[in-house]
Amino acid sequence: MKIIFPTLGFVMSGGFRYICEVANGLTEKGHEVFILTPMGSKSPFPLKAVQLQKKFLIHHNKYLNFITNTYSLFRTTPKCDILVANYWITVYSAFFSRIYRKGIPFYLVQAYEPFFMADKIFEQLAKMSYYLVDNIITNSMWTDNMIHKKTHVIHPGVNTEIFKPLNIKTEKKVIFAVGSNALPLKGFEDFVQSMKIVRKEYPDIEIIVATHENINESRIPIKFVKAQNDFEMARLYSACDVFVSASWYEGFCLPPLEAMACGAPVVTTDSGGINDYAIHQKNSLIVTPKEPMKIANAVLKILSDDELAKKLRDNGIETASKFPWQKTVDRIEQIFLDALSRK
Repeated sequence: MKIIFPTLGFVMSGGFRYICEVANGLTEKGHEVFILTPMGSKSPFPLKAVQLQKKFLIHHNKYLNFITNTYSLFRTTPKCDILVANYWITVYSAFFSRIYRKGIPFYLVQAYEPFFMADKIFEQLAKMSYYLVDNIITNSMWTDNMIHKKTHVIHPGVNTEIFKPLNIKTEKKVIFAVGSNALPLKGFEDFVQSMKIVRKEYPDIEIIVATHENINESRIPIKFVKAQNDFEMARLYSACDVFVSASWYEGFCLPPLEAMACGAPVVTTDSGGINDYAIHQKNSLIVTPKEPMKIANAVLKILSDDELAKKLRDNGIETASKFPWQKTVDRIEQIFLDALSRK
């Protein structure tokens, strides 16, 4: 099969990890796989598929830019067997590509994107995008339920050859999180408030946040790190006493599962997609989003209870082992082959 993933450029995110892992896996299976990007976009993840860099039209007006982006993607997309849109703007391009028979369009939905739209027009366009193509893949039951349409639910995975317990010892107790201050729904402010509470009980605790943003936070001491690769992330996960995810909404939320794979006890908010793998008091402690006090209490509970920490650690490792990327790739390959057989 010839498979193309049209994108507006790479981003350091779990969503693009999914795309790259699937593209790489399909390439290893002998398929021709291409990721279409604007010129100059560089993958933050290892890439075995071929990157097609094309010149996109850019306009300073955001509405005209939506039109020019859609046109640029359509114009530069070669003919293929399978065309995999992965963001609401790319679906509009895939819709026109279907009309001109450039390939069978799929939509890989990894979040309920209207939640991310501050602009009301874009919010409505994002909602409409779910009805432009028939073949939809979602990353969790929560995402599937949000778009009110029959989809193929195919979870992301974890590379347990990299994300595994590394038995790293630290002098202080460590809280670790993956942080983003760009969108309030990522819960960074809630995380900060919860850590202020935790520090009253553990004033010497070390708080580490992995981010690729430039975040200035002076209310509490936080060590911000920019991990360069998965091996560095695995070390950070393995070295912490508790991993915290404070998001309000997540299509799946891969970092807590990666943390589990590394043997980190996890505290996570009930952000939606995590319910496909996180089980309260078995492999994690799950609390209500937007409640810093509840996040803090869950962290303090783990820090003060070695038996609970060990239980979450052991069950988390077992949970992560059930999510290999190979299973994800195999299921997506079969769905693509089935679509071609019906053509």
